[in-house]
Amino acid sequence: MSTKSKRAQILMSPDEYRKLEKIARARDLSVAELIRSALQERYLVTDSDRAQSLQRIFSLGLPDEDWSDLEEDVAAAHSDDIH
Repeated sequence: MSTKSKRAQILMSPDEYRKLEKIARARDLSVAELIRSALQERYLVTDSDRAQSLQRIFSLGLPDEDWSDLEEDVAAAHSDDIH
């Protein structure tokens, strides 16, 4: 991880902070790490980064099925688990 040398201060409601703490705990992160990660994912990822990610996904050769077919398969599997 790069050296952190700039500081940003934000104010939020106690409820917002509690929600962030809960999410951070579930992910075994500090609130600061959670916020930095969210900023990176939302604002600092470039179109080129997104394009490279999509290219890697497409290169996996996953089946190109229609959602309605997949939805039926999921429903059938779920039904089998219930019975």
